[in-house]
Amino acid sequence: AGLLDLDRIVLGGHSAGGSVALFNANPDWFPGLRAAFAYGSHSKASTMLGYPAETFLDLPQALPLLLMGGSEDGVIAASAFRYGDDGSSEPDPIGPLRETFNRAVKRKQGDSHLAIVRGANHFSMSWPADPATGRPFLDWPTTQAGTEIRASIANLVVQFARSHAMDDAGAEAALNASLGDQARIQLSLTR
Repeated sequence: AGLLDLDRIVLGGHSAGGSVALFNANPDWFPGLRAAFAYGSHSKASTMLGYPAETFLDLPQALPLLLMGGSEDGVIAASAFRYGDDGSSEPDPIGPLRETFNRAVKRKQGDSHLAIVRGANHFSMSWPADPATGRPFLDWPTTQAGTEIRASIANLVVQFARSHAMDDAGAEAALNASLGDQARIQLSLTR
């Protein structure tokens, strides 16, 4: 009690938990909410729920968003059939994230970002590895050192949170520099 600043909340999550964070990034529901981030998450709707293939659900537009993923995300690639992919094309580990950013993030204030971490896979954000989730067997191997990948992810999250929850202008500059680091970031988009 009294240890959390409930006027400066940043929601975040991984995989389905990241989608929950993105879909709940609404300050009308959570007044102290300042921003939201997700890793390995997208807004593509499942055809098993009755949505047509290639449906991307809109995300709330009131707050800055940071979408992150890995260039080697085997879980997203292997799950494409859930969203209407007929399997006729090569699995795309970043397509749903890129298209979520392009179709579902409509906020254009220069504070919403997509970052695909070079060499990272779906579970790179989780450490230590937890086989109990029942999905790691789908993932692809990482192509960079795990410590470097996790440092890149942590840096992005910390700079994003400091920028939007702490109003730290230096953090915004550091975030933009990190997003432009082509040795660590394969794809970066800002809107």
